[in-house]
Amino acid sequence: MTKQNETDLKRLYTIKEVAEIMGVAVRTVYSWHYGGKLKTIKLGTALRVPREEIDKILKEGI
Repeated sequence: MTKQNETDLKRLYTIKEVAEIMGVAVRTVYSWHYGGKLKTIKLGTALRVPREEIDKILKEGI
């Protein structure tokens, strides 16, 4: 694995970024979060989504 790929895997995305990547509304991503379908990390008051979670949803669906 290259250094760039390692950095991408460790990246945390905002809810808005996840919505853009997934092609859904921000509200949908929040719904996944509150429904327990999307694991997030809370940093203070901000929610972040690990790249692994995005890849998992893209691969397996929600």
